[in-house]
Amino acid sequence: MVLAGRMSGRLTRAFASCLILYATFPLDALAQTTPAAVAQPAAAQPFSAEQLDALLASIALYPDELLTQVLMASTFPLEVVAASRWLEDPAHKSLSGDALAKALEAEPWDPSVKSLVPIPAVLATLNTNLTWLQQLGYAFANQQADVFASVQRLRRLAQQNNKLESSPQQTVSTQQVTVEPPAGSSQAPTEQQVIVIEPTQADTVYVPSYNPTVVYGSAWPYPSYPPYYAAPAPGYYFGAALATGLAFAAGAAVVGGLWGWARPGWGGGYANVNVNRYNNINVNRGQISSSRWGSGAGAARAGTFPRAPGGPAGLPGRGQVSVPGGAVRPPTRPGGPGGAGGIGGAGRPGGPGGAGGIGGAGRPGGPGGAGGIGGAGRPGGPGGAGGIGGAGRPGGPGGAGGIGGAGRPGGPGGAGGIGGAGRPGGPGGAGGIGGAGRPGGGVGANRPAQRPAGGGAGQRGAFGDMNRGRQAGQAGQRGAQSRSFNQQRSAGGGARAGGGARGGGGRGGGGRGGGGRR
Repeated sequence: MVLAGRMSGRLTRAFASCLILYATFPLDALAQTTPAAVAQPAAAQPFSAEQLDALLASIALYPDELLTQVLMASTFPLEVVAASRWLEDPAHKSLSGDALAKALEAEPWDPSVKSLVPIPAVLATLNTNLTWLQQLGYAFANQQADVFASVQRLRRLAQQNNKLESSPQQTVSTQQVTVEPPAGSSQAPTEQQVIVIEPTQADTVYVPSYNPTVVYGSAWPYPSYPPYYAAPAPGYYFGAALATGLAFAAGAAVVGGLWGWARPGWGGGYANVNVNRYNNINVNRGQISSSRWGSGAGAARAGTFPRAPGGPAGLPGRGQVSVPGGAVRPPTRPGGPGGAGGIGGAGRPGGPGGAGGIGGAGRPGGPGGAGGIGGAGRPGGPGGAGGIGGAGRPGGPGGAGGIGGAGRPGGPGGAGGIGGAGRPGGPGGAGGIGGAGRPGGGVGANRPAQRPAGGGAGQRGAFGDMNRGRQAGQAGQRGAQSRSFNQQRSAGGGARAGGGARGGGGRGGGGRGGGGRR
């Protein structure tokens, strides 16, 4: 019993040493879980470009002024709910025009919320998609310029798909705007083309409704973030869809006192507010003096978001990519690491390590999981295969073989992951450490360093040189350390030694387990 306890302690320490060696590989997947990234406050994390596009997909084709008022109102979700309930009251349903504007003066809501009351189809849609509304408001409150840039990306995408054009309800045009340089910068202003949408009739607003998967096409570039469809509320009729896929609700008459006071400042990435018109509506709240919504002293402010809300696009900060102004790109992510194999119970082998995840476009495959420790008298589990690398990225390393139980061999190392197009495969995983008196497991197959275009199997196949590792070059560092460890144990207790040695060379597969002698 004492001997078994000592042996178990040695095996545990050996397995820890194996994992330390395995951790020396530089893995992008593991780098993403650094304490600094975890400790960053959620409220300080912005939504990524693909998340913003998913959130805005349902309203990006609204007329400019209506879009701006919806975005500002989304930062006050509780007031949107209150206004929707207020409008359902029979005493208020029949109000219109100046009488409606007068009745709204008593309510303490933001002018952006009041401006939507004469357009009940919009207010009801916001009220029935509250989780989306909260995320939309958080995004606009913290990333106003990014939100307007997302709108332009989506409009270009719809236009390229022949789904955005002028109609009897709204006019679509391309305009040249001056892009303002950053504050305090000496850069000269530049020019940029933007897509502008305006009501065809100045006194009537038609609210479009459309399925984003139709309007933006099947080539939506973000598989991880499908476009959110903010479905219209029941009871509001939208006409038959046009050839573009857009359907329109019955026109809503503009209430002069509540309309026409805000529109996008496309060149600056902010909502441009008419100060006098805003203050006339804002009789029960603080007055403003700045025409830039949410920017600087005297500006209209968004509602308070103590933390990032959950919703259809997930939490902010995920899937960050850099998206240029004229294009959209799919997110790129490394494959996740495979899970470690389970520890075998008494008389049972260790479980196999899980395969590493497949890398996204331009990202490496994840590492294979380590094989499980074998139970007493049973072998260690095999290491998991490394993940397949995304286009232009290497495959992940194979997982380390599991430590063998007393008197049993270690598990074989996992095969290295297949490299993406033009990139090498991952290294084979280290063979598991053998139990007392047993050899270590063989190292997993290496993928060739030089691969033909397209990646995948090497010239001799994915495992073509597994049995030629001894001829491929000198043994790898991991195999040497494994042999050294077992040789030291052999010297002290008469155990047989043997470590897995990895074959070297550009074309070589992994070697078989290196032989210590009896």
